[in-house]
Amino acid sequence: MSAAAPQGFANLPVPLGPGNADPGGVQIFAVNGQLWGLDSGGNLWSYNQPRGDVLPGDQGLLEWNFDPAAAIIGGTVMTKTDISLARINVRTPMVASNVWLHCVTAATGQTANQNFVGIYNSAGTLLGSSAAGSLDGKLTTGNVVTQPLAAPVSLGPGFYWIAVLVNSSGTAVLLAEAANNATNGNTGLTAATYRWATNGTGTTLPSTITPSSNSLTGAIPFWTGVS
Repeated sequence: MSAAAPQGFANLPVPLGPGNADPGGVQIFAVNGQLWGLDSGGNLWSYNQPRGDVLPGDQGLLEWNFDPAAAIIGGTVMTKTDISLARINVRTPMVASNVWLHCVTAATGQTANQNFVGIYNSAGTLLGSSAAGSLDGKLTTGNVVTQPLAAPVSLGPGFYWIAVLVNSSGTAVLLAEAANNATNGNTGLTAATYRWATNGTGTTLPSTITPSSNSLTGAIPFWTGVS
């Protein structure tokens, strides 16, 4: 939305955009680390995140699917052997080394080497996952889990799915979740673009999934992030 000129805006630097070359365009300025646009009608527009919003970087993460403060600690236990997906939107290039989860209620009887997190791109290709056995002991207590990937993954602008697979002889894990259910959370989306879904079952993450086969059956709107 348009706003009053910030202090010091009277002494504008050379525009970064095409404004002078295109009288009908918008002049883009960087002032004190903030981006502003001045349109041909003299209106000033802020391109910065509204003040007060909490961004992933404010809490040491690169990206998340929603603010963890909005997550609830009740919800639905993840179904064992389900490959559960949660979408994150990436708008600036980044390199992800870790996946974050909030384990609310621990799993019991974890099956060795059958618990993984990973990252799939929007075409369904597995870009990276945790090493076998590295997640086994991390979902046995209620805590925030920072799970390293076996190797860092480069993420360009677009959307990706964080995949979680848990297997145990006892109860499955309960993760912090959105207050709404996955069906309502996916309003307006097709299966291939779901924010939350399941896609098959297994004891390890497959190298590819078919996004159009994403299902709402057993889908959990869990919170996740990357760093």
